Amino acid sequence: MGVKRLGDFKSYFKSYNRRLLLKNYYAGKINKGKNLYASLLDRLFATLAFTLLIYIITYRIFDSLLVSALLTSLFASLYLALIYLKSRIIRNKKIAEINDQIASKLFMKELSQYKDHDFLLRIKEILERYYNTSFHENASYIDLVGEINGELYAVKCINSPMNTKVTFRDLENFLLEVERQNIKEAIVVTSSYFTDEVKEKVDYLLMDFDHLKEIMKEIGQYPTREEIEDYIISDYNYRKESMKKVLKNNSRNRIFKFILLGFVLYMFSFFVPYKTYYRIISYLSIGIGTAMALFKVVRYIEGAQKKA
Repeated sequence: MGVKRLGDFKSYFKSYNRRLLLKNYYAGKINKGKNLYASLLDRLFATLAFTLLIYIITYRIFDSLLVSALLTSLFASLYLALIYLKSRIIRNKKIAEINDQIASKLFMKELSQYKDHDFLLRIKEILERYYNTSFHENASYIDLVGEINGELYAVKCINSPMNTKVTFRDLENFLLEVERQNIKEAIVVTSSYFTDEVKEKVDYLLMDFDHLKEIMKEIGQYPTREEIEDYIISDYNYRKESMKKVLKNNSRNRIFKFILLGFVLYMFSFFVPYKTYYRIISYLSIGIGTAMALFKVVRYIEGAQKKA
């Protein structure tokens, strides 16, 4: 029983750590480099500042500790609720965009590692599943041929770098061969994009990278959310040292905020009834900022000694 509980605890801790890493990653992306803790700290400072402002205003107006406390609690609750709802909507939207970018990156990475013939075989597999039919390799300038809804299709697969667009000249031989064999329909597939000239002059179905992405989603082969999260965690672990440097650079800002908050609370203590309470909190905030500054100095000295 004890072994089972230990296993359950390890599983829970692993799952919790995974969720925490994902939240931290998304927070960094959404908040332009700030990690989860920095974002929470900013929100805490904003909430405290808003609460103190409302408290001072209401106390000055009503000159009543009870009324001021009730109104401050009410406005603070509304403020927190609105901030929470707004941030949740924005966060979910941003996470969906981030996941789509990562999935696109993973699919792009998959296609880029194929040689020309391997790319052809991969496109053959995708088209067969999408159209529920069979395609066969063909000689000359036509890569694949197959029937879709009883109509014969010629397929051209062009494995091209993402920064290189397919030109009309790239398709001339294919188009001539399609015409020579009297094939009425054709599909041109590329791992990148087409030039405007191709889009204007070619009447056949053109499948670029974005089109392939939509097909992959329809056939269920696009990166899943779990695969995306696995990639995020792998990438997060790989960049752990870089993120430590970012946190180190941002530590000065946090130190300043703690010390500033302490001084602000101390100044407020002269205008509120509970002077002792505000001063204790101010001393605590200044103490935390000072401790962080000392810790940073110690780490700097240790790093300098190791380099020496």
